[in-house]
Amino acid sequence: MIAGNKIITQLGKIGTSISSDRDRTLAQCLLKIALRIYREKLMNNQPNHKNFSPQETPCPICGSQNFVWGRTVGESVSQWVYFRADEAGWGEGEKLRTRKCKNCNNVQLFTYD
Repeated sequence: MIAGNKIITQLGKIGTSISSDRDRTLAQCLLKIALRIYREKLMNNQPNHKNFSPQETPCPICGSQNFVWGRTVGESVSQWVYFRADEAGWGEGEKLRTRKCKNCNNVQLFTYD
């Protein structure tokens, strides 16, 4: 996956350094095709995660399983942030915990089990 990221980055750099409009358009098309193939490969090579809880699944952005866990806080450390369904009443919210991917910094929210 890292090699794919490097290839796409290089294609993007090549596309911006071309002076001919025709060649720039061709490079942009190649970049779009490379991105589409890369995304399809990434999605198709993912293991089947149906047996995992959402907290056990890899990062949806980069596929890493290298996380740091934390919690959401409001303006003060003792102030939690909650999820509350639209139709729920006051006091029916669920505390949220967070998971930050150490590779791509994606942050996800989960309710406590």
